[in-house]
Amino acid sequence: MAEGGDVQAQNASQCENCDCQPATHYCKTCPGRLCEPCKVQHLQRKISNSHHIVLLRGNIQEDVIKDYGFCRFHPESKYEVCCKLCEVPVCARCLTKNHNGHVLAEIPKVYEESKKSMRVDLKDLDDIILPEHDALLDDATQLLTTLKQKIEDLENEMKSHANTMTDMIQKIMQAGVKQMAKLSTGPYEGLQMQIISLEERILQLTNLKSDMTKLLDSDNMVELLWFRQENSIFSEMYSIPDSCTCSKPTFTPGKVDMNQLLQQFGAFTYPVLQYYRGRRVPSKHRAIKASGQQKKVMKSPKKTSTLKIDKKRKDPISTFCMDHDSLWAIHVGKKLIQYDLDTGQELDCIDFKRDFAQGAGLAILRTGNVLYTDCESKLIYEIFPNLDELKVQKMCTTENHPTGLYLCRNDDILVCQVSQVKSAEDKTQEKGFIAKYSKTWNLLLKISHQDHKELFSRPYFVAENVNMDICVSDVGKQQVIVVNRDGKKRFSLGGTTQKFNPQQLDTDSLGNIVVADHTNACIYLFNKDGMYLSTIVSKLTEVFGLSVDRKDNLYELGFVSRKMKVYKYLEEHGL
Repeated sequence: MAEGGDVQAQNASQCENCDCQPATHYCKTCPGRLCEPCKVQHLQRKISNSHHIVLLRGNIQEDVIKDYGFCRFHPESKYEVCCKLCEVPVCARCLTKNHNGHVLAEIPKVYEESKKSMRVDLKDLDDIILPEHDALLDDATQLLTTLKQKIEDLENEMKSHANTMTDMIQKIMQAGVKQMAKLSTGPYEGLQMQIISLEERILQLTNLKSDMTKLLDSDNMVELLWFRQENSIFSEMYSIPDSCTCSKPTFTPGKVDMNQLLQQFGAFTYPVLQYYRGRRVPSKHRAIKASGQQKKVMKSPKKTSTLKIDKKRKDPISTFCMDHDSLWAIHVGKKLIQYDLDTGQELDCIDFKRDFAQGAGLAILRTGNVLYTDCESKLIYEIFPNLDELKVQKMCTTENHPTGLYLCRNDDILVCQVSQVKSAEDKTQEKGFIAKYSKTWNLLLKISHQDHKELFSRPYFVAENVNMDICVSDVGKQQVIVVNRDGKKRFSLGGTTQKFNPQQLDTDSLGNIVVADHTNACIYLFNKDGMYLSTIVSKLTEVFGLSVDRKDNLYELGFVSRKMKVYKYLEEHGL
């Protein structure tokens, strides 16, 4: 940019580039003081030929020479300009990477615009957004209070009903005992009379026996003869009285049927928590303007760069995920390794004691920690790589074998799970499902069936779209299955006579679905409703892994060659 806009400079200030000559100019974009030769070189460089350079005269204002500090992604470089598109400060290295080709502006200018916009956001927070959240909180609190009270009321009502049923059973028991006593009176009295009669007869016979013994011992013949004639009992002695039997009373308990008892006790209805989709509220203080830029699919996607991941290692990569400046990869074997996205060099290596299972998943949290799935052990671990000593913590035990992971925009976590651990060549049928967990690992949703049919067979990769759809790559069914946020199936891709073997997948800012097809060695692009848009890349030597960053750059990784290729397939155009 041509010189202009006099700025007063300090006397005897040195050039910050060569430290040899007095500074005569000041670059407001970098910012920094420059001598005449360094100014000429500065304007000749492609990266800085549009910088705003002014003459130094008098004293420089503190805000003009303000140091914006070092780049958070490239600590050796200072912030120089602001990316107008991304609204973030960038350094020279940033301009050659993720912000290449973006519109640039001075940091103070974008700062003032962002500050003005943030003031509007602050007003909207006070006037619209926080009141809306407070209202939702009040509603939820009231629902919770009402639910607690209703549960207590129902508990008391059920206890009262149970006591009523218990009283009825007590009355039935008492009536049965009374009836038993009444019906047993006749046999009871009859047995008592029989006992009395037998006791009297036995007493008579005992007395007769005593008298007979005395007479036999006395030698009194006359007395013995008269005794026999005068006692009629001699003729009745050989007649045995009537005997009797009495059947024992019995009680046969009725069969207690739990279902019938439950029906007699009463029916239950349980509380059902139903969510309604959130809404987007319009700004109260911001004038709505149509955006002057919109993205569309390029007719001919182009490869922007190629990176070789750690030439020293020969073991293939099985799974990977990435953030803004690094890549985490699981190598076939026992290693989880972090690589620099700019150089491909190894940054960190975590050596595990046993092999990862096929289909193990990775996800990077916003804290920089890494989640990975231990498929065989049904465990999910969190790795804390930024601590002085490596920390690996078990976070969740899953119902089935976990495979793919995905971190949602609201920090919920999607986990693919399969019923059995199988090799990629094993085509036998199995069952799978998708589980959604909160960031505290509470199970929020389980997606498995629709209309009594299994939705998934072997889900290995999953991603969340901008419309909250959940996109699943099922290597068992060889389909991409898309369900809405509630788990209802919207559509599927594949499953026809044409061969289709989806592997890793991702989504972009337009809601498009990017899928790696291993069979056809290409990467497809579908819109959010499943319509085919284009083939981004074809005739690849190996297709398995891909990822789309926040700027819609497509990263394709060959897991055997370990070559990372970056493609641009969306372009901006004016309305």
